[in-house]
Amino acid sequence: MKDDQPISVDDILCSHLGWRGFGPAQALAMLIGGFVYMTSSLLMFQMTFTYADPLAMSGPPPWHCTNPTDSACVSLLDQQLIGHGNQPSIGWEAAAPGSTTAGRLDSTVYPYPTKGTFEQHMPHSFCDLEPSQYVWNDPWLSLNSEYNLVCDQAWKASLLDTLFFAGFMLGNGVFGSVADRHGRRATLAVCAAATAIVTALSASPLLPPGPGARAAAAAGATGAGASRSGGGGSGGGGGYWLHLVLRCMSGTLCAGQALGGYVLATEMVGPTWRGAAGLLTQSFFIFGEFLLVALSLAFPSWRRLTLSVAAFCSSALLLVPLVPESPRWLLLHGKPDKARAALLWVARVNRVHPPPLLECTSCGEVYVMQGCNDPRNRGGPNPGESNAAADDPESPAYREAMLISSPAEVPPADVEYDSVNEGGEETEPLVSGHGAAAAASNGNATGLRTALVHPATRRLLLSSCFVLFTLSVSYYGVTLALGSLVEGSLHLNFFLTAAAELPGYLLLAATTDRIGRRTAITCGTALAGLACIACAFTSGGPMQVALAMVGKLGCSGAWAVGLTFAAELFPTCLRSAALSVASQSGDLGGLVTPILLMLRPPGRFERLPFAVMGLMSLAAMALLAKVRAN
Repeated sequence: MKDDQPISVDDILCSHLGWRGFGPAQALAMLIGGFVYMTSSLLMFQMTFTYADPLAMSGPPPWHCTNPTDSACVSLLDQQLIGHGNQPSIGWEAAAPGSTTAGRLDSTVYPYPTKGTFEQHMPHSFCDLEPSQYVWNDPWLSLNSEYNLVCDQAWKASLLDTLFFAGFMLGNGVFGSVADRHGRRATLAVCAAATAIVTALSASPLLPPGPGARAAAAAGATGAGASRSGGGGSGGGGGYWLHLVLRCMSGTLCAGQALGGYVLATEMVGPTWRGAAGLLTQSFFIFGEFLLVALSLAFPSWRRLTLSVAAFCSSALLLVPLVPESPRWLLLHGKPDKARAALLWVARVNRVHPPPLLECTSCGEVYVMQGCNDPRNRGGPNPGESNAAADDPESPAYREAMLISSPAEVPPADVEYDSVNEGGEETEPLVSGHGAAAAASNGNATGLRTALVHPATRRLLLSSCFVLFTLSVSYYGVTLALGSLVEGSLHLNFFLTAAAELPGYLLLAATTDRIGRRTAITCGTALAGLACIACAFTSGGPMQVALAMVGKLGCSGAWAVGLTFAAELFPTCLRSAALSVASQSGDLGGLVTPILLMLRPPGRFERLPFAVMGLMSLAAMALLAKVRAN
């Protein structure tokens, strides 16, 4: 016999499993989702180290001249060495009066440029040199040095960053429906495996050595003085383009594994804890940044660093079997027995009584079977009793024994219904069968049209999209600019700006419910805007690093509640479509950021991107104030 009213998954989680729907089982699922987020952080920000501009590194020049008799190249190299407090590469004697040659301290005589020829041929910067005039000291440190992605070829490094975010944006759009159709755990497992394979291939011997690496190998084999190949050609040929395709694919798959891990972690949590669980799962992204610094120090080579990131992605496959599929998804797809098997796992790990038996009707409604929660039906027959009940297909004992081993049920008809939990809150409708994806797609399309037709909802939608776009540009802009626009150690600067994110998350977790999400996101956006503008007018040093830390703190804190803030702006019937568009706006910000940094003017205005990010943040803050007033 079943109850008269259908129930929701939240009712089961809160009434039967854990304290208000949270316990050790939910914590384990949250940790696995957090680990997936950590690997996503490794994948996303490894570009900071693997695509580091060798010319922007602190320390002495990372190159040397191919020909020691090339006076123009040697003079430029000596200037840079002296500027960093190092001895020049070649010691020159003063020329005798009227002489056009100068002797080196090793008594070798080379042509000494006169004043006219010196001014004519003296390069003003590294980019004035021909690729054949120099060789990288350690071309394996960065893909940019191995494939000569410097000077007029630097745009190719920015293109790698842009296409990764383009792939990430595509993955968010594709794998949402894939996870709805095929399950959260399956999506996570497949994407994690594919991500590990694609990432490993992008740094494998399948990618031939670039011209910078070949030139350095030739110089080492024949001696620097005998080599005339120099830095080789520019761009790297087919190896670069193959890496570009694989990097774009890894961005797409990275979005799939992050989405699968996040949804799997939060769907097992009751509504009371769901917001905190989502915030804590996202906070593992910061620990991924810390881990990336350690890996980059342990594996300085860009290929080895990439392979270590691939190894961490593959390790996520070892954690997936520890948790079952989302019971919410199983119920939506007409599999109540498997859903209860997942709920039994939650009950066993949480050390609570098992949930009641569930029945999914042909209409897709889920009911609790009355009389099936008796302890006598859970422990098997009492001593001395017949075991015939366990063989009766109509008995509760028989049905419970078949939970794990039963095959997948045929999905019921595609029918949707609304349910209300005990607290009077409207819960998510349960849609079963293949109609789930179609209903979601049709609902999003209809909701988006409705949101754009009405002026009020259109203003809210465009405002939330601009805010999330701006936060994304500022967040990724500060991170990606560390290697080129912020002076000092790349590893230390990256670590410090990552550490600045953690207080933002913790502060929000403690104060958001008190001050409200609108106030929290407004303060974070204002802080990011002011810090970025100040960073644009700072010449460098510890002050600029501190301002970058403050800017990233504001961005990360505001971004953490950004989607929740956007959800509060729209009614239930428009919420799903609006959130989808707002999330895509944030992905678009990541795509635009490398282009913004690439287009910065040289010289005194090279920090102009910081000013642009700051002004955008202040404009977003003004929009937030207007939204709040309305």
